[in-house]
Amino acid sequence: MKHYSFEILNKLISEIYPFTSGNIEELQDYLDFQGLSRNKNIKWSLGLITEFYNKWDWEALEENRAVFDSLTLGLFFPDKVTLPACECYRKLEFCDYASCRVNYNKFHFARSLHSQYPQEFIKLAMMCESGFIDFEMVKDFYMTKNSEKLLRFRISI
Repeated sequence: MKHYSFEILNKLISEIYPFTSGNIEELQDYLDFQGLSRNKNIKWSLGLITEFYNKWDWEALEENRAVFDSLTLGLFFPDKVTLPACECYRKLEFCDYASCRVNYNKFHFARSLHSQYPQEFIKLAMMCESGFIDFEMVKDFYMTKNSEKLLRFRISI
């Protein structure tokens, strides 16, 4: 992978890496919360969203299918998110059905760095999912702002 600025890699890692709430707590001063708000690999919970309430990109959280599958933001954070009006056959007051047109469109057109940096996004996603990039490497990257820390090989004999 060619050399990228800290800012670009920070955005990519924030959107892709499967951070735990402890990881986020530890790196909160370095993470890009806009990208983190789009992260589909986090185990989203009411506690996690509440803990970093003032840091989230609420529009990105609302477009994030993983967040939608975990909780209904509009019920817990009505000051930040409006409950989606139902547009499906169910004609409910609000819709928590993922296939309802209003929700489908929201997820389908959600912003992501995948469209801006497709090759890098896919490569980093594969490295994170396979465990090639682990939290210690991510932490070293943030502490040193050195992209080589993400891509070093760890070999034990």
